[in-house]
Formats: sequence, structure tokens, C-alpha cells
Amino acid sequence: MADRVQLFLGLLTIIGSGVVSAVVTYRLNASHSEREFKRGKAEELYMAADNFYKFLFASYAVWLQAMLGNCDYSTAFSEEGKILSKMEGLGQRLEMLASLYFQSLVPEIKQLDALKSSLSQVRRDFERAREAKQNTQAYAPQLKKLLSDLEASRSRFKQRLIELNQKT
Repeated sequence: MADRVQLFLGLLTIIGSGVVSAVVTYRLNASHSEREFKRGKAEELYMAADNFYKFLFASYAVWLQAMLGNCDYSTAFSEEGKILSKMEGLGQRLEMLASLYFQSLVPEIKQLDALKSSLSQVRRDFERAREAKQNTQAYAPQLKKLLSDLEASRSRFKQRLIELNQKT
């Protein structure tokens, strides 16, 4: 009888060890897969954000040149169109990735939206002044400041994303 109990306890130990090992292996693999998935999404978000900021900056840098009198309105409008075609879908992708996988970055996206609104307002004011044959160079300092703010926002966003990715 004692031999049977000892055999039973031995088998129970082996089976228990196997189950524990399987659970630990499963959890480690799931954790690794989740980290790899998040890292992939972070890379996608990083590229979408970098391109979006870069093209947004370029589209308004063209208008800065027009405001300074370094190019005419039609050239600025044409160049902006070329740049904007490269931006197609980037804003939505940026917002989607942040909203789905990196919710703590949503406030940064909202700040970017506010900055875009300010940039658009300066451009609209510039266009009104141009149509009214007023001095358009007065809008250049405002736009320069906003472009500087845009670059700072880009740096903050990328840094926050890097920090988030290091935590996972």
C-alpha cells in the first residue's frame, strides 16, 4: 500500500509540475506576443506621427515663403497640394493608433489639432489680407512661432511614445 501511495504521489508531482510548466510557458509566450504586438503598433504610430508632422510643417513652410514674398500665391498653393497628397490618411491613422493602443497620447493629439487650427487661422488671415491688398508679411512672425511650436510638439510626441514603448 505504501508503494502505491508513493507511486501515486510521484505521478501527481510529475503531472502537477507539467501543468505548472505549461501555465508558466503559456503566460510567458502570451506576454512576449503582447509586447511584440505593442512594439509593432508603436513603430507604426511613430512613423505615422513623424510623417504627419513633417508634411504638416512643410505645407505651412510653403505659406511662410509666400508671406515673406519669396514665392507667389499660386506657387505656394501648388506646392501645398503636392505635400497634402502625401499626407492623405496619415492624420486618421495617427489618431486611430493613439486612440486604440496608446490612450495616454490622446491629449497630445488634441494639442496637435489645436495647433493645426491655429495654423489654418493664420493662413486664412493671410489670404484675406492678400485679397484686400494689405501687407501679408505681418503674418510671417505668427506662422514662424506656430511652426516652432509644431516642431516642439513633434519632439514631445516622439519622446512620450519612446517612453511608453520602453515601459512595455
